Amino acid sequence: MRISVWSRLFALLLVLTVSSFALETKCVVVGSAASQLKAIAREAVDVQRGAAELEAYLRNSSPDWRWVSAQMGILEERVRHLRREITAFERMEPRLTEAQAREFERMKAGLATLTLFLNQTYRALADRRPLLWQRETLGSNAQAMYARASVIRQAARNLQVVRPAA
Repeated sequence: MRISVWSRLFALLLVLTVSSFALETKCVVVGSAASQLKAIAREAVDVQRGAAELEAYLRNSSPDWRWVSAQMGILEERVRHLRREITAFERMEPRLTEAQAREFERMKAGLATLTLFLNQTYRALADRRPLLWQRETLGSNAQAMYARASVIRQAARNLQVVRPAA
């Protein structure tokens, strides 16, 4: 009798736990769309890494134009690749929930502002003023590119698994 009561109580507790977990439904992206999102997140990390290297180099006592130009070329190629990845994901036309659609819009807005800061940095480099005078502007642009790449990376991760709003 006593074991029966405990087993029923345990079963009830188990059912309540499982049912409360089931109420917290998650929308998980799988298949090729998931691998595309992982590629976007990886590329965003590469952009972050490049922007951090550029910002750290600009803090150097005597930065060189050639290195900054080469680093900007690398960053431009990474941003171009990131844009292709996001466009490819969009072309797949995955069915997105409302929360995922918001994250996707956030990702596209992050890409737009990342491109804007990349272009501003190129314009500052095109002025051909001494690099030491532009160091603060270029450094703040590099920090902004890092932050925007972080937004893209986080949005890609959030798109993979979305929990419903509480």
